[in-house]
Amino acid sequence: MGQWCDDSYRSVAVVTFMLPETESLRMNMSKIMAVLFSVLMVTSMIAWGALAAF
Repeated sequence: MGQWCDDSYRSVAVVTFMLPETESLRMNMSKIMAVLFSVLMVTSMIAWGALAAF
């Protein structure tokens, strides 16, 4: 598990360094993060609703 975490962190760092530092990339990243956050919020709300129903 630790080895896998180290490899994933290393690959993320490599990808981050290799990607060009442009404004459009930052804009896309913020959009992607916002979409992921909203999806996570909706999923958690549905999960809490299902738990409350039971």
